[in-house]
Amino acid sequence: TITFNNCTFIGFNAFAGDGTYYFNNCTFKHSGSYGHTNMWGVGYFNNCTFEENVTWASATDDAIVYMDGKVWVGSTANLTKVLFADQENIHVVLNDDLSLDVSDSSIALGTAKTKSIVIDGDNYKLTLTTSYWSRLSLANPEATLTLKNMTLTSTQTSGTWDSYDVTFKCNVELENVVLEKALAIDGPGKTAKLTNVKINETHDYYALWIVAGSNVVIDGLEVTSSGRGIKIDAEYVDNPTKTTLK
Repeated sequence: TITFNNCTFIGFNAFAGDGTYYFNNCTFKHSGSYGHTNMWGVGYFNNCTFEENVTWASATDDAIVYMDGKVWVGSTANLTKVLFADQENIHVVLNDDLSLDVSDSSIALGTAKTKSIVIDGDNYKLTLTTSYWSRLSLANPEATLTLKNMTLTSTQTSGTWDSYDVTFKCNVELENVVLEKALAIDGPGKTAKLTNVKINETHDYYALWIVAGSNVVIDGLEVTSSGRGIKIDAEYVDNPTKTTLK
């Protein structure tokens, strides 16, 4: 473990090895030719300043960067580790196209104390890998899952809507997300907000399936489908309640 306090880094910087680095009240400046920082290990940036045009990146898949309440990850293993952390608020940013195994139908992100999970794709793709279900839920039923700035899909290629669709069984917000397949909102009593969402479905499925009892707010939705558009249905629901779509 190496700790840097009140330091100034100029130009190209590389922090190699699999160690842990702490940067407290440090400044990163551009040299005129370079302004890039590569992180190989685990880096914690606390109250640091990055001047204009100064960039940084994870140099390897194993690198993790903690900064400004966010966690940058470049590997599926580290993404999984962060999403199941016992924390109230989880904010993770993708550094590459990554996948998340959701084969277990009871998978629930976070823990009972988690209130919010944000996954920022930073324009990368997130693929849900699965042998059947393509669904996400949260350990805390009152929490909210936010996915933004990404392309989203799953590896399931057939089945009924509840196995094929990318399905959310929790409060969810999708912002600037492109789905490469159908989307299902399966959260009776839950709320889903779709902002600037695109759905591209090339099979004969409803592009957006809303389970009765869900509350859905749409502010910008573009659907390109070889099948059908939007359906609200009470299939598999024993006691359907009012659905709100606006």
